Amino acid sequence: MPGRLWFSLLCELTAVAAGTVVLTTAPAGAAARVHQRATEVHAFNSDDQGIQPDGLSCSISAGCRGRVVGRTVWTGDIRGTATYVLNFTPNPDGTLSYDGLESITGTVLDCGGGQFDLRITRGVYDPKRNLDSPGEPIKDQDNWQVAAGSGTRDLVGISGRGTEIITEFNNGKTKADLRGLVACKQRHPSSNLTVSGGVHVKPTDAVADPTLCDAQGREYSTSATDYVYSGSSTYYGTFEGTGRLCGHSTPGFGPGNSIPFVEVDEFTGTVHGCGTGSVIYTVHGFVEAGFDTGSRGLPGHEQWQLDVRSATKGLRGLRSGSGRDVGTINPDSSIDAPFVGRVTCVRPSSQGSPRR
Repeated sequence: MPGRLWFSLLCELTAVAAGTVVLTTAPAGAAARVHQRATEVHAFNSDDQGIQPDGLSCSISAGCRGRVVGRTVWTGDIRGTATYVLNFTPNPDGTLSYDGLESITGTVLDCGGGQFDLRITRGVYDPKRNLDSPGEPIKDQDNWQVAAGSGTRDLVGISGRGTEIITEFNNGKTKADLRGLVACKQRHPSSNLTVSGGVHVKPTDAVADPTLCDAQGREYSTSATDYVYSGSSTYYGTFEGTGRLCGHSTPGFGPGNSIPFVEVDEFTGTVHGCGTGSVIYTVHGFVEAGFDTGSRGLPGHEQWQLDVRSATKGLRGLRSGSGRDVGTINPDSSIDAPFVGRVTCVRPSSQGSPRR
């Protein structure tokens, strides 16, 4: 999305150019039809380098048309890097329309890796909003379509379309939130796995680290009145690896005058049947007030849920995951708990059969 300073320059130039302004957009038929096997995608891109002017031409008959270029980094259901070219034209009402092409190299969830192009259409930028709220981020919306025939490798035959919301900052950098539907010929099989095994948590000896909680935001953020704890974890079973965590008490009481809590855990390792990488999951639970003479500890009940958007590397195929368990807070403040539930993931066909 073009930067506001470059657009302001264009507006000044068009003020002295006479004639009719011509808006050119990519033809609607340029994108392949989304078929019935389309799946929802939600992806993000950012241009931290800022857009770069790449030409401006004006004529008496056609008005002015400018061009900018840049690079983006993609995360979410589309991951990789891209270059883009955007063309823009001023409108009689003072707004600017833009269209262009973004060429992406990376992976698309459920589809695989390769290259493909997005055609950007129906973008409208209003420079007057910068005058109304100077220094504030500006949000705009445009449409995107996968360019027919642009996919390579696993992405041959890919199609899709949707919208994106672009946030442009005063320094020319941009971030975008893209949603829509994508379909591809090469789909990897989905696995619905039973999670079994357990986790051992060792509390942090020093002052608790609230970083994970605060980064998750919302109810997981810590406050001065919370009891905050953090620690490291070792997982065995379907989840095999290590982790770190942060949690804190929440106001009020749970069942039977128990102490409620929330927690954020980051797992790093292998989910057998899905892949290797890292993923964050959140926990809601409560600790019973009564001492368990059998386990010689305090029973802790928890319900966990994967934040699949946080998955990295080989775990980016995770689609869902949740479970319930009852663990024990030991006299030395360590925790031993089963780690059970269900996860669904999309895994490459070359990967071995899942271990349950």
